[in-house]
Amino acid sequence: MNDQTVNLHAVSGTVRIDAPGTYSLTVEVASDFTGAKPLLQSVMLVPVR
Repeated sequence: MNDQTVNLHAVSGTVRIDAPGTYSLTVEVASDFTGAKPLLQSVMLVPVR
């Protein structure tokens, strides 16, 4: 990790998966940033009830 790296955790939406299988997930940075856009390293899907 360098001086410009920040670890953030955020809830950014809901994904509904109705059946087992292989899916593609597309994530887009939709905010306007004044500098470089963030680099997304990972996405975690957490089951909810």
